[in-house]
Amino acid sequence: MVIDQVKLCISKKPIVMVGEIAYITAIKYDPIIESYYIDIGFSPEAMVTLQRTYTSLPNTQFALVIDSDIVCVFAVKEEIAIRSIRIGQDAPLKNLQIIREILSKVKP
Repeated sequence: MVIDQVKLCISKKPIVMVGEIAYITAIKYDPIIESYYIDIGFSPEAMVTLQRTYTSLPNTQFALVIDSDIVCVFAVKEEIAIRSIRIGQDAPLKNLQIIREILSKVKP
């Protein structure tokens, strides 16, 4: 698959299923880092899976795929201490709004 002219290899078997998403926040703004973001919360089981993946492959990027479309790509940069992943801090607000709109179909 190609996103923003970057080639990605996507596993045929998802690491975490859409049903394991517990919540998706609205777009938030952090004035300290001057960046917008979305937090995606996962089930405890999904967090164990993501933690194992991070431990085995610490430099891995993950693709959030919904309905066979790549919504965004993110990296887990450290051990996960909470049950959520922050995405979009490096994306323009317009792109983050598109991502949130797509995510709202999964968890309103």
